[in-house]
Amino acid sequence: MTDALPEPVRAALATTFPRHRVVGVAPVARPGRMAESARVRLEGGDGTRSTVFAKWPSRHGRIRRIARQSGAYQREVMFYRHLAGDCGTSVPRLLHGSHDPGTDAFVLLLEHLGDARPGDDAQGSVADVRRALRTVAGLHARWATGVDKVPWLPAGCGPRTRRYTRFELDRIARAAARGRLVHGRPLLPLLAALTDRLDEFFTRLAQDPSTVIHGDLHLDQVLLPQSPDAVLVDWQLVQRGSPGLDVARLVVLGLTPEQRRRHESRLLETYGGLPRDAYRRGIVWTALMNTSYALARGPDTGARGFDDVMFGRVAAAAADHGLLTGGALTR
Repeated sequence: MTDALPEPVRAALATTFPRHRVVGVAPVARPGRMAESARVRLEGGDGTRSTVFAKWPSRHGRIRRIARQSGAYQREVMFYRHLAGDCGTSVPRLLHGSHDPGTDAFVLLLEHLGDARPGDDAQGSVADVRRALRTVAGLHARWATGVDKVPWLPAGCGPRTRRYTRFELDRIARAAARGRLVHGRPLLPLLAALTDRLDEFFTRLAQDPSTVIHGDLHLDQVLLPQSPDAVLVDWQLVQRGSPGLDVARLVVLGLTPEQRRRHESRLLETYGGLPRDAYRRGIVWTALMNTSYALARGPDTGARGFDDVMFGRVAAAAADHGLLTGGALTR
C-alpha cells in the first residue's frame, strides 16, 4: 500500500503517527502542478481511522527545477511553520513539515478537511470566488502591518524579482520568435509593453499596499468546507506584495469572461477598497506568470487543455482593461 508513496513520505508518516499503519493512498491528480500529493488513510492500533494530506516534490524534472529556482518548496514549509498558525481555520493545520536545502526535497503532512469541497477553476462559480475573496481579504488585512518583520519572505518588488522578471520576459520573446511558444501568443503585445516599461511597472507596484500574499491564488488552491471561511492551500509562492496580485488571479482565472464581466465590480467591492489600477497590475502579473510557467513546464505534464482555457480568460481580461496595447499598463 505504501509503495505509492516515496520513502521520505513513508518515514514522515512513521515518525508523526508511530502507532498507525497506512491502509489507503489516493493520489490527487493535478496535472502540471508544482508538487505531488495524496490523501493517505491511516489506521491506529485501536482500529480507529484517520486521513492526512501529504505533499512531496513533483516527479517532473522541469517542474522541480522551477521549484528550486523560486524556492517554492522551502517557502511553503516555512509558511506552515511560521505563519499558518496566525490564519485560524483559513489554512490546513500542519502535522509535519521538513525541507532539505541541499536536495530541495520536502514533505508536508497536513490536516485533511474531509467535508471540504475543492474549488475548481474550470467549473468555478461567482459564489465560490466571492467566498474565497472574503477569506483572503481577512488574511491580507491581518498581515498588512508587520509584514516587513518576516525576513524570509521574498519581496514582490525586490531586486531578485525584477531580475527574474526581465529574464523571463526575454525568454518568452525568444521562444515566440522561434515558434516555440505554445501558449500566451495573444498576450505577447502586453508582455512586450511590460518589457519596455518594466521599471515603471515595478515603481507603481511598489506603491500599492503591501501584505503577505498567496502569490498563486486561484480556485484550484481553495477548499470550501461547511464553515464560512474558505481554506487556502498551496502556499509555495507566498511573498510580500500587492494584494491586487491575489485578487486578480482569483477573479480572472476562476470565472469565464462572461461571468467576470457581469460580476467583476461587485466582487472587488466584496474584497473591499482595492484600487482598480492595483487590480490591473494583478492581471499583468498573471499574464506573465502563466506564460512563463507554461513555457518552463513544457508539454509533458498533461495540462495543455487546462492552459487553453486559462489563457483565454487572461487574454479576455487584459483586453477588457485595455492592457493588450499597453495603454493602461502603468497607471
